[in-house]
Amino acid sequence: MTDIRATPAFRSLTARTDAVLLTRGLQVEPTAVRGVLAQVVTVTAERIGLDEEEALHLVSPETVADLIVRAADVRLDGAEDVHAVRPVRVDARTVPADLGTLGRLVMAAAQAGKYAATNHDGRAAAHLMDLATELGATLTADPAGNDGSMVPVGVLDELADHLDRTIARIEEAEWSICPCGEDHDQTDVDTGAARTMRHDATLARELRRLGD
Repeated sequence: MTDIRATPAFRSLTARTDAVLLTRGLQVEPTAVRGVLAQVVTVTAERIGLDEEEALHLVSPETVADLIVRAADVRLDGAEDVHAVRPVRVDARTVPADLGTLGRLVMAAAQAGKYAATNHDGRAAAHLMDLATELGATLTADPAGNDGSMVPVGVLDELADHLDRTIARIEEAEWSICPCGEDHDQTDVDTGAARTMRHDATLARELRRLGD
């Protein structure tokens, strides 16, 4: 039996689904798109009583994109497990940043990522680690910090948004650096971390405005 994923029709539908997702502001790992599409085709074939190659022609890219968009909605339970989704960066501008500022932002991304990981939000943790990596990578172009590194404004936007969400969850007592349920002064640590992250979010936005 032919593997449906190896067929030209499946590859074409995957590409069209990617295109629909981009129009909705999402960039999704190709493996994840193929996995969702294969599942939709299998379920459709079983429900209608067709083979998968026939069922494939009944599946639209909009249907698959709708499923991915709904699964990735941060307002819904379970969205924290959807790791393969990132916002599309439509702004290609960059802004200069000195070594000290970059270091501060890398630490901010790492700290927020630690909160996300500790509180079982794998999607936010993965995204924040990606941002920390991107910020760190800008240093390789100017490791001595002589001429200044260029940072994509999209990285700064995404970092500031994640810091805002982390702060809100800390202040609403949803997240803690130690969510064990016992009180051993972690509230003071959380309060200090939220304060620092608020300064870091402001720093990211001020730096981002250099590109306006």
